Amino acid sequence: MSSDPRVLRSNIPVVDIPELTVGEYVRNKLSHLDPELICLIDANTDEQITIGHLKRLSHSIAVALINRGVTKTDRLVYSGQNTIQHTVLRFVAIFLGLPICPLSPTFEAYEVEQEVTSMSATVVLTQQQDLPKFKRVLESDNNSIKFVVIFNATCDTHVSEKHVTYEQLVDEGRDQTLITIPYFPVDHNVDPCLLIHTSGSTGRPKCVILKHASILRFYSELGHAFHKEFQGTPQVVSVLNPLGHIGGSQLVPSFICLGAKQVIYSEFTVDLQFGSVERYGVTFMVIFPSIGDNFIEGELCNKYDLSSLKIILTGGAHFPAHIARAIINKYHVSFRES
Repeated sequence: MSSDPRVLRSNIPVVDIPELTVGEYVRNKLSHLDPELICLIDANTDEQITIGHLKRLSHSIAVALINRGVTKTDRLVYSGQNTIQHTVLRFVAIFLGLPICPLSPTFEAYEVEQEVTSMSATVVLTQQQDLPKFKRVLESDNNSIKFVVIFNATCDTHVSEKHVTYEQLVDEGRDQTLITIPYFPVDHNVDPCLLIHTSGSTGRPKCVILKHASILRFYSELGHAFHKEFQGTPQVVSVLNPLGHIGGSQLVPSFICLGAKQVIYSEFTVDLQFGSVERYGVTFMVIFPSIGDNFIEGELCNKYDLSSLKIILTGGAHFPAHIARAIINKYHVSFRES
């Protein structure tokens, strides 16, 4: 080990990272949770799902995709807000052992075409309202799309030969389970788990590839950082990070694995997040720095009962210290910055 005085070394013990795939890790974690535990609540609709139902749906849809010809070489591209159906479909990819390719909710048709083409995506999973964003790439000869899965569809959703709804997949795979998780062989040190591209608006699209070992480092570090908080009474966690970004893609499944009851937002507003604290007894709140001043000034700071809060976690940018101190003094919370 280098003794260079210019090198700063932390005294915090290094967290052990399991030599597993993400699918194996998630399978193990879910198997130790109560199947009746509510793991997701959509604050917009009050829809809820338990651990047991999440597992059954993920198995059914995974089997249906295999029967439709999905193989080890396929890449799944996702577009949509944080809904329960979207989250289930993320677990489907984890169970199968296939790379997840999220699209930012800010992308429009041009960015979507660039992303889908550059990552050679073969299966599109999108909420109905985002379907028009794919029209351009689906009509292009320069795509490898086998079919499109539409989630959160309405009764008037038009389904063509290349489209299948979430509900259809559930019916096709009902009561069936995968023989192993992950279903396809995965090398956790080599195979990608998450692929995120830049849009290509300022040059060629650039890809960030996170392997299974990298994702498990995040899961393990999060579990280690909040080990005491997640022992005993389950936490109720409010997560605003979009599944279309790296933060949401990692936080949402990792909090489920920790046994949290997680509140998500299919249409996010700050008012809705604050109201959900009172409604569901949120104890652990994830926020962006831009939201911070709402705790201490303005119409929201005294509109809802936030007394259940114990922990506030922020990240993505610098959080103003004076606002953090004011929040701590007013709400007596543990304030963490990632």
